[in-house]
Amino acid sequence: YARVPAGMVPDPATIRPANVLRSALKMVLRRWDKRPAAERGPRQSPEATAGSPGPTYTWVTSQLRSIRQDLTVQNLRGKVARRCYIAAVRCSLDASDWAEFSPSLSRLFELYGEDEDTPPAEFHAYRMLKLIAEALRSRATSTTALVEQLRGLVLPCANEVAMRPSGSRSGANGTHGSSLL
Repeated sequence: YARVPAGMVPDPATIRPANVLRSALKMVLRRWDKRPAAERGPRQSPEATAGSPGPTYTWVTSQLRSIRQDLTVQNLRGKVARRCYIAAVRCSLDASDWAEFSPSLSRLFELYGEDEDTPPAEFHAYRMLKLIAEALRSRATSTTALVEQLRGLVLPCANEVAMRPSGSRSGANGTHGSSLL
């Protein structure tokens, strides 16, 4: 599927329903997870690698954007939308694509806020690291202000960990890729 160009109204007949979007998301994440080990990790270029058998980051991002566009047009904001943004955050982080990472992370928190739910601790950590990176880059934020902002981000994360059953505190809060679905 391709995204509708800006300014054009999508044809309702071409918009995928929620169940198809779920399947499309699973397929994209399965392909992303199956890429060769040499193409994994923070050094992966967003561009295609010559002779690469797996999907490129550019293809994955295009597919995720297409899914998000269909979700937006239908005003779907529940689990499927959150899973799509979780995938976008993780994939962009994996490829060191900060331009995609930042808005995807922000939108993910908005979606969780609409449901009065808390994102997994992993994403609170990403948000804190993003804040620190931005503060270091700008050098405009005072240390005190940065500490106060971090404190506001740490408390929800700490509360989430404290509310988990004791057996689940030691493990990671979810895994990468298609196991989300």
